[in-house]
Amino acid sequence: MLPDVTETSLKDLLSGPYDRATVSVALAFATWQRLTTIEGLSDEQATEVMVRAVAGTLAA
Repeated sequence: MLPDVTETSLKDLLSGPYDRATVSVALAFATWQRLTTIEGLSDEQATEVMVRAVAGTLAA
């Protein structure tokens, strides 16, 4: 099982010598984890929300 992504670990990622893809994956996992665990969405629903969010930023 993957460990929880915490605010502290995200700050560490952002301050370290990591590329944008690494940070993006960490943020995506944290978002998915919040949507499924805290918000109670299914994996499919969480994926749909994230796809719509990314599509919205690309269209802007």
